[in-house]
Parts: sequence; structure tokens; C-alpha cells
Amino acid sequence: MNRTLAADPVVVADLTNWRRTYMRFFLTHFEPTEERTQHWLAHTALPAADRLLFLLETSPDFFIGNFGLAGIGPFSAELDNLIRGRRGGGPEFIYLSECALLWWLFADQSRETATLRVFSNNRLTIGLHLSVGFSTTASDPLFVHPEGEECGYTLHGGSLPTGFAYDEMKLTRSQFHSCNPWVRKAYQSFLNPLGQLHE
Repeated sequence: MNRTLAADPVVVADLTNWRRTYMRFFLTHFEPTEERTQHWLAHTALPAADRLLFLLETSPDFFIGNFGLAGIGPFSAELDNLIRGRRGGGPEFIYLSECALLWWLFADQSRETATLRVFSNNRLTIGLHLSVGFSTTASDPLFVHPEGEECGYTLHGGSLPTGFAYDEMKLTRSQFHSCNPWVRKAYQSFLNPLGQLHE
């Protein structure tokens, strides 16, 4: 994502509609609007030094979803904001997208761990992450949490249990490459002789 795409009304409309469709899989619930999406892109997603948002593209300027990274640090990062908004790319497209993102993340040899959070009732997404090599390391109960015009779920302070949990999943660099041995060969051309990403 860059400022040109963030100002594209078609992209903004897609992001807004996708968030509306899959709101139930996010902690915070609100009424999405294109103005709100533009504000989030301009003031949160793009300026943040520890956050990246990618659009999933199947052909030039045809986007079918988004995927992000948050909490990017020298040793770890969190996969975030995965949405497949429309059909396209074939049945393995999202799996391959996640593998490409993780390969890029782990190309920095100091970065050892990727994490993510997912609702325990989101079986399809959990299955995707398991196929890449993630494993569940924690499971915290969730509660309904209304607040003003927004509502959603919280780990603390809610009065009504949701009946499902907020799972944490983790994956190390060595586990990723062991589970997906084809990745090294597929992306080798993106590395210089020292094993670093080309500038």
C-alpha cells in the first residue's frame, strides 16, 4: 500500500466493503465508511513505522484482498488484517500469498518469529495457518464489549462470554522453511550472494 493506492476511490471502496463483510472476525466492530477507511490509511496504516499493508493482486490493478504486518521489530512481527475480498487467483492463492509474505519477513536473518491472533471459531483461517506451519500457543477467552457507537470483543472486563476464544499462533523461521521447503528455491533470485534481499 502506498499513498497513490490509498487515494484511489476503487481501492478505498474495496477495503471498506471487505471490512464490512468480515467485521465479525475482528475485535472491534463499527460501521465502515469510505471516509473512515481513508482516514485510517492516511493516519494509521501508512505513517506507522512498524506496520505494512499489502493488497493481494491477481493481475495488474485487480485486487482480491489484503494482508498486513504489525508490530514489525528486529526479531519478530505479527501477521495481521488478512481478508480475501473476492474470488480469484486459484484455490492456493492465499496460501502462496502467506508463504511469500513470510519468506520476505524471514529474509531478514535476525527475525526469528512470526505470530498472529485469530478467533478459535474461524476454522478456515486456522487451517490455512496450520498448513503454513503455525501452531497454537495460547487461547484466551473473549467477552462482548459494547462501547458507545462501537462494540466488539475484549479479553478483559466484558460481562458476556462469546463462547469462543482468541488464539495466538506462532511460527519460527526454521519451522517455516522445514514445512515449506520449496520456498527457498522459488525466491532465491530475490537474494544477493550474501543471502540478503536485493536493494
